[in-house]
Amino acid sequence: MYFFHPQLLLDLLTAKYEDAFLVGYREENSYGDEEMKVKIRRGQLMEISKEMDPNQADGENVGIVKFGASGHEY
Repeated sequence: MYFFHPQLLLDLLTAKYEDAFLVGYREENSYGDEEMKVKIRRGQLMEISKEMDPNQADGENVGIVKFGASGHEY
């Protein structure tokens, strides 16, 4: 049983970026208070927050991330 499709993990691990995370997108902005909403610009994370206005969110952080050796510096 999978909680997410294995291809998503493979895509994350083979991403060209040292630090990366998976983002879930919906057709409509129906994010609630519990979702960790994200704002993305030109492929880069600009903001991540539960308090973000749902209408300003580009997606939701699904909690699966990878960090390279320098990723802890952020």
